Amino acid sequence: MPEMIQPPPRAPTSLQPRPKGAATSNASSVTASTSTATTPPLPRVAVRTASITDAASDRAIASLVRRTLCPHLPHASNEKGRISARPIEELLPPLTSSNDVDLQFYGFIAIVMREFVYAWYAKITPDHQFVDEIIQIIAHCTRALEQRLRKVDLESLLLDEIPELVEAHIVAYRASHYPLHPPPLASEPRETYHTLHPHPALSPAPLSSSPNAIAEQRNNDAAYRRLLVQGVLAVLLPTEDLENGCLRTLVGEILAETVLGNGLGGRACEGWVLWEGITKVAENLRGEITGPESPDDQPYPPISTEDTSVRGHTIHGVSVTEFFWRVLQYGYTAFTVLRFLTIAFATTASSLPASRDPSHPSHCRGVETSQSASSTAGTPPKSPTRKRPILAMKIWSCVSRLVSLDVIVPWLKGMIALLQWGAISGPGRLGDTDGILDRFLSCAFNMHVLQKPALLTRALRLARTSLFPNNASPPPPRPIPDPLEIAAIKQRCTRSILALFPAPIRKHYLRSDSEKEAEGAVAEILEVFGDAYCNKHLVYGIVDLVVVRLMPELADEKPSLLLKRRIGDEG
Repeated sequence: MPEMIQPPPRAPTSLQPRPKGAATSNASSVTASTSTATTPPLPRVAVRTASITDAASDRAIASLVRRTLCPHLPHASNEKGRISARPIEELLPPLTSSNDVDLQFYGFIAIVMREFVYAWYAKITPDHQFVDEIIQIIAHCTRALEQRLRKVDLESLLLDEIPELVEAHIVAYRASHYPLHPPPLASEPRETYHTLHPHPALSPAPLSSSPNAIAEQRNNDAAYRRLLVQGVLAVLLPTEDLENGCLRTLVGEILAETVLGNGLGGRACEGWVLWEGITKVAENLRGEITGPESPDDQPYPPISTEDTSVRGHTIHGVSVTEFFWRVLQYGYTAFTVLRFLTIAFATTASSLPASRDPSHPSHCRGVETSQSASSTAGTPPKSPTRKRPILAMKIWSCVSRLVSLDVIVPWLKGMIALLQWGAISGPGRLGDTDGILDRFLSCAFNMHVLQKPALLTRALRLARTSLFPNNASPPPPRPIPDPLEIAAIKQRCTRSILALFPAPIRKHYLRSDSEKEAEGAVAEILEVFGDAYCNKHLVYGIVDLVVVRLMPELADEKPSLLLKRRIGDEG
């Protein structure tokens, strides 16, 4: 196994807790101040202490990690006569190159260890060597994944390859669930979908009329999960741990059954789970844009149907005064946008480098895979292909296909396609690879998405608080909702999406003055995620793509051959 590259040293984060005396007195002041509604605002120290006691805060997680994962290590350090808690990065091995991300990951690990490992291991022995070995293995795997992730073209993966899979799912779903022929001539939707978008783990299509097909599909699914996990472990695990057959089997079963089987391939594929996730994202976005949520009886501003013809002179149903102010507002907005784009493009042309050089392996899709495959076969490696510009990536056609842009407003899709062609192939080729517009979009995506670990930290914190409220054991599994509850979940998701857009946009795009018709149009868009079996095709496709991009050797060799190469013929 090649020697792992250690991540660069990290600057320690501030995780020092305040003295216990101050925390106790402040906590009591918080309790006293919240007892009545007419008390003055809390002092700044009390507010800080209240946030420390919050289970979702970083200090609460750091305290949980110290108590759970390293209780046998000295937690305090004496510096200049003061006793302070040692930071987490001094007690535990780094998982990634970011301390904030490590803290959230260790929060997950601490809760899982406390609830599912210490519950039986502490009854056998108080020794912490087993837990320490597990942490070392996890740290080894995460650091290896991070090093591999640095070599992946995340821009193409997130903006081109994954949206291409989503678009293929949308096309196959609508073709299979909206047939051209009446029921006597129409085929089974799941069988048609599997024919258009096949996956070996989900074959044959599980039809209710064929119990044998259902059992065969479950066996193929289980075999696929075990094979995938076996390949991942053969690449990531250290050699000494890989030679331990018991450890390899235990970890493989946990990943194959718990993570892939019950997690990604289980409830995560249910339509109502996806709709609930979309609802949470939409509500968070709305809260950031508009502040507090609207009352439940009016979740979004209604579409105005007021007759304005009675208010004097009108232009297309709009009063002259309102029309005048709209023209001024749109003109000022257009001027601001053009000014911003002009300054941004002028700065981009002179300051941003041509970072999308096709000769660089990390900026060419499939370069490493093709080179490794050709070198294995004994032929010279292929020359890297020219990278696709951002404006030509599949993210745009995927969004257009999802919202049915070609059906609802075909003129808008035609105009966007014309502008897209002009930017890529027109005069100046501003949107072509390494053009001014292409470099600007690439820089903006890297700056606001890829180079912001705060987004990953926030996502991990949200996932932890959702799975383990108050850092406690997970609540009992939620029963599968009945059809009426699923319809209510879908309606809430529809309304949360409509609430993100102003009423004029909803009215002109959906071409409807009725709120019911607007909700029906959005519900039809969401229906492409309504079948769990079809969603599993999409999820498994994304998992396969990410695994191959991170571990290109799995695309060339069988997992059994990789395992035999790592541990020898005796393994």
